[in-house]
Amino acid sequence: MLTESVSVADRPAAQGLSDLCMNVGGALGGVTAGVVVTAWSYAALGLVVGFTALPLLVTCLFASLQRVR
Repeated sequence: MLTESVSVADRPAAQGLSDLCMNVGGALGGVTAGVVVTAWSYAALGLVVGFTALPLLVTCLFASLQRVR
């Protein structure tokens, strides 16, 4: 989808930026998870992830219901 949405000349830069964002996000997520587990527990990590993902889940649910109509 990414490569189809940009021009041929911009594809390498767009893919590189996408890879950079994914890798930085993964690194930050790993560091954050390590801090949460060290400070509290795996259960706390699960709660943090659950509450963080809940707004995204609700947004996706409403978006999918809008498409059905």
